Amino acid sequence: MAGKSCPKSGATRDAPKATREYICQMRDYAPMNSDPTRRELAGTGPLQVAERRASRSRVYRIDQTTGKIAVEIDPAALCDIFGVADPDVATRLLSQLVGVLQPDSGKPVDAAVVNQALAMVEGIGPNDMLEATTATLLVCVHHAALDAMRRAMHPDQTPGGRALYLSLALKATSRFAQLLEAHNHGRGKGVTQQIIVKHVSVEHGGQAVVGSVKVDRGRG
Repeated sequence: MAGKSCPKSGATRDAPKATREYICQMRDYAPMNSDPTRRELAGTGPLQVAERRASRSRVYRIDQTTGKIAVEIDPAALCDIFGVADPDVATRLLSQLVGVLQPDSGKPVDAAVVNQALAMVEGIGPNDMLEATTATLLVCVHHAALDAMRRAMHPDQTPGGRALYLSLALKATSRFAQLLEAHNHGRGKGVTQQIIVKHVSVEHGGQAVVGSVKVDRGRG
């Protein structure tokens, strides 16, 4: 039925009653154009998908009435974010992450900031506990590097303080690069060095060995 075409209005008036009812049903239930609209296509890019993921609320509520930071979140969703099966491991990683974002439990913690940090962890996409710890460290080191840069660039910062915080920021970015390299290496994306020997020339009276050479010097 969906593949048939509807007659024009003139043919509809001349058609029998049963046929007219059938035509009306066809018009009511005819499928619309399945091609995506321009508005729909505008929201399918990777940037828009990342924005929707970042805007999704993961943390329901943060309670600090007892003097401690209590984050209310679905345990299953938290395990999915960190890529682990044990809720205790995911809770521990979240606690460490929140402790870096706000070291002072007496100061208010913004749930949006925690959601953004969790979105960064989810964007890294850890698949096991080791990758979950690495992803948490990447987010924490990233936060530390930018916080040090922010302090260095403060308009009231002294020259000595600016030099100190810039040094700390550079150290943090260096650690970030090392963590990222270790993370990629664990996933098989690291840079491997390969040496290919295509031609070896050995002069008269000489010797050549191609391959792994192990020298046992012994103890003398």
